[in-house]
Amino acid sequence: MSLATQRTAGSTARTAALAPAGPRLRGGAPFGAGPCPPAALPAPRRAAQQLQQQRQQQRMATAARAAAVDAPAPPSLPYRVGHGFDLHRLAEGYKLVIGGVEIPHTKGCEAHSDGDVLLHTVTDAILGALSLPDIGQLFPDNDPTWKGAASDIFVKEAVKKMRAAGYVLGNLDATIIAQKPKLSPHKENIRANLCALLGAHPSVINIKAKTHEKVDSIGEERSIGCHAAERRGRRAALAALLLLCLGAAAAQQPAAAAQQPAAAPGPAPAAPAPAKAGKKSQIVSIAPEADVANDVDDIDAAGGACKAFLTSSACRDVEPGEGAVAECISDTINAAEAGDNQDAESVPEECQEEVYQFMITRGKNINANIPLAKACKDDALKLCNNSWLIGAPQDGRVINCLRDRKSELSKPCAKQVFKVQKAIASDYRADPSMALACKPDVERLCGTIKSGSGRVNSCLVRGGRWQRGRGAAAEAQRAARADRADRAARPVAQRQNRPSLSWECAEEVFRQQLEADDDIRLNVRLFQKCLADKKRFCADVQPGNAAARDCLVEHRNDRAFTPACRDELEGMIEARVRDFRIDSRLRRVCEAPILELCGGMDSYESDETDMNICLQDSVDLIPPGPCKAMVYEYQKLAAQDIRFDVPLADACHEDRKTFCANVPPGSARVIRCLHNNREKLSGLCRATLFDEEVRFSENIDFQYPMKQACLGEIERFCKDIPHGNARVIRCLQENKGAKDFGRPCLKEVAAYEQGSAQDYRLNFRLRKACDKDISKLCKDVCSPKQDQVCGGTVLRCLTEHLDELASEGCRKEVHYFEKMEVSNYNNDVLLAVQCRGDVERFCKDVEPGEGRVHACLRGHRKELSDGCRREEMILEQQEAEHIELRPNLLKACSDERTTFCANVKPGSARVFRCLAEKLADPDFGAKCRYEVVAKLQRRQANWKLDPPLRRACRADVADMCKAEDGAATETGEVYRCLIHNHDDLDPGCKRELGRAVHMAFFVWTPGAILTRECDADVAALCLKDRPNMDRTPGAVGGCLADLLERLAAAEGTSRKMVKEPAGSPAAPPALGEACRVLADVAEPPNMKRAFDTTLSVALLESQLSALESKTGLPLLARDRRGRRAA
Repeated sequence: MSLATQRTAGSTARTAALAPAGPRLRGGAPFGAGPCPPAALPAPRRAAQQLQQQRQQQRMATAARAAAVDAPAPPSLPYRVGHGFDLHRLAEGYKLVIGGVEIPHTKGCEAHSDGDVLLHTVTDAILGALSLPDIGQLFPDNDPTWKGAASDIFVKEAVKKMRAAGYVLGNLDATIIAQKPKLSPHKENIRANLCALLGAHPSVINIKAKTHEKVDSIGEERSIGCHAAERRGRRAALAALLLLCLGAAAAQQPAAAAQQPAAAPGPAPAAPAPAKAGKKSQIVSIAPEADVANDVDDIDAAGGACKAFLTSSACRDVEPGEGAVAECISDTINAAEAGDNQDAESVPEECQEEVYQFMITRGKNINANIPLAKACKDDALKLCNNSWLIGAPQDGRVINCLRDRKSELSKPCAKQVFKVQKAIASDYRADPSMALACKPDVERLCGTIKSGSGRVNSCLVRGGRWQRGRGAAAEAQRAARADRADRAARPVAQRQNRPSLSWECAEEVFRQQLEADDDIRLNVRLFQKCLADKKRFCADVQPGNAAARDCLVEHRNDRAFTPACRDELEGMIEARVRDFRIDSRLRRVCEAPILELCGGMDSYESDETDMNICLQDSVDLIPPGPCKAMVYEYQKLAAQDIRFDVPLADACHEDRKTFCANVPPGSARVIRCLHNNREKLSGLCRATLFDEEVRFSENIDFQYPMKQACLGEIERFCKDIPHGNARVIRCLQENKGAKDFGRPCLKEVAAYEQGSAQDYRLNFRLRKACDKDISKLCKDVCSPKQDQVCGGTVLRCLTEHLDELASEGCRKEVHYFEKMEVSNYNNDVLLAVQCRGDVERFCKDVEPGEGRVHACLRGHRKELSDGCRREEMILEQQEAEHIELRPNLLKACSDERTTFCANVKPGSARVFRCLAEKLADPDFGAKCRYEVVAKLQRRQANWKLDPPLRRACRADVADMCKAEDGAATETGEVYRCLIHNHDDLDPGCKRELGRAVHMAFFVWTPGAILTRECDADVAALCLKDRPNMDRTPGAVGGCLADLLERLAAAEGTSRKMVKEPAGSPAAPPALGEACRVLADVAEPPNMKRAFDTTLSVALLESQLSALESKTGLPLLARDRRGRRAA
């Protein structure tokens, strides 16, 4: 906040005592008011000032009091500027008051008063402008008077003193800094209150609110602050302060040295040996003059450590100069380290060190590197001639500037800078900044590692990996994010045993990693270990733009790929998934999505991993292009290897050690191992695993084992089907019955189906299509905790509410799931649990698939456990709705369906009814007839297996036959109850009940559940004269219909019996009472006509067929296979 006060016209000298001058140090400057803050000064001078300060503290109070009396009156200033700052902790249990306005929030300022950070800052600014003691001195926090006091008291007192001094408010500019809550809705109320307190017009009061970008205590919502800047703007003021500080420090260093006390006399130090006068270079004027190594800018080939090696080396013919010999030897060192060439020369260690020292010396000054200076002279002047930005032109700072701006360099300069980068990649000491920053870390972490060939660089990368942003504040911030199955609680700190780099070294290592990202030649260890694979798999791929790296990553799982290169690549990938910033290409191509979807590059400073997670979570919102493609590749990597799935790797670290310690990473082996041990996993691991499985269910590319097993099938059956939305997976499912469908692929598809049946969220297509229906119909069915799955309950809910589903897409997906259930019992989770023991007992040798296990269990229906019998009954009810859910029937009746029911829409048992009505047709195959008759007879046990009847009679059963239905005896008791209450049934129920009994007579067999009351009558009245009548579908039913018609005729319209002697030809048939009741129920509008029609058509067709065979004349329409057309 900036506050300016303006002197009023009638001011007097009564304000003279308000601005004490205070003591001064040597040089006339007030104590502590130097051009730089004390921390920016050299250590000796800082210590001296601290000592002086301690010695004068006691005198300061006396001097201040004396100044108030003896000092001359202060000048009459036209205006004064005051600066205020305040910071308060945020804690629960306090009100949050800002500018006198109470702000709704879960936390408030912890303070002695009401903790109003804005009013405290305003008060201090006013007092500061008047050179008065600050708010803490005037209103101390140990004074009970101010306990819980409203802060407007402090402002009013400051305004009172301001006016007494003859000033009024000029303008006030305040900046409140808080991560939460949002203050924009309250700014006008705060400004209005300030105007009232200060007696100022709103035009001179400005309130700004800023966040702290999740940095430090304010960004972590542990405190709230308010502070000041100059009127021209905070950035400009800060820049000016930095420039002044840097310049003043440099200028004062000689003076500080001059002020050091003289050392005690002693023996004179030995004079250093006179330096050999050599050739100098200052090609780049903005860098200091440099000595030219050995006058030719190269190692000492004639008398140095490499002399003996050069006599027999391939480099012996290289002319020394401009680093040519050193570069040749460096290439030889790298070739020997790579091991790609068995004839590569071994360079002695002394010679290696001489080369490295040459590179180190060159790295300190651009003028010491003649080729670099020549090539980059103009670029350096153009891009790096800003000492205020890059610092003093020494210690390699111009070279660092050129490295940072490599994309803007001319081609000759960029080529030479690349050579510098290669030298740094080989030996970190070739970068003076990195050498200085990382020296302690190298001694601590890499002390036993030999310098050169990128070994120490690699050690630093391993030591610094994953440590950035892993402090206590970052962990607290992560723990606060509960999204994605509490992944923020990942126990990284618990498992991070390796020591971490210092912050300064980590930044330098990070910079070197960025340079190596686009070109594997700058990652020496990777390049050495992967050179052979680069030649074998990526020979035509040019270096740069990460092309070679991507090619190697793509081929890393090929059989001929070397393990050493694979390990190095996977270590590189692991580093990138944990710190998105290392992947320079990702940062470049995803800059806009990062800003739009993830809050910008600086939004994840405390945890770089979360940016990659954010991009993957938001991939559907990223427009097609390079960014989406890169994020997609990261998703594929995560699905292949748990190390590349940071949330899962962190959440399951301990579980992996416990259950999968011997499982090698890669090929999704560890992920599958965890899946197989799901019930034993910790809650966090189980929840995160489920979360990732939901994400992986969307694409065949994320189902790595399935994709590898099904490469041939994908090419054969799904070649033109785009990936995504589980389309290729569905294609494989639909073609799994093909003859040339391989068993490995079939096994993986079955495993996927079984997994997706565990929870509807693992079935991507169903979850997407049924989202609204689930929210409407099944919202209370499963409220899973984050470490549990629904276990098939939502899928069961959807099947039970199939008729109520609003979405046609959802209906199709539920139907497809039902097909999965009836095909393989493992896909029905609830049934599999209940029937596990029964399967082991009765069907352990039956291979799952094509409904075989279900058929086996139903063959032992009476012996099944109650739970298994109940689940099989539920599944049978689903099967009855749709012919495609009955594998045996569908297979046996494929021709009949085509011939007789081609135009019948599937569903609601319509196709089955059509087939049943055509049973008597002579073209009806025996296999199909057997299956249809078996299903019709099975219906008699349970009314729910007849879908039209179930829908029509649901209410009547609930009203009149609830006890029979609840008994679930499967002995036809509900049918008998409905027949008993026939006259009271709803018309629709009556009609469907009559149809059901009619069909039972149509396929009559002795002892059938529903028609056994008529067995004696059928035997006496129908089979006596025609013993084979029951072999013709409908014949027994026709006989009973004929008997019923004769009986009705004999009784007349009143159905009264005509008294005829028993046994006389005119006597009516003697049907039993129970059979007659059953026959009455089965009677459609005219039962005999219905049976006669069916039989007459069948008889006519049979006669026409016989005539055809005798005459040779075509009398029936037939298809190409000779079957009668419908």
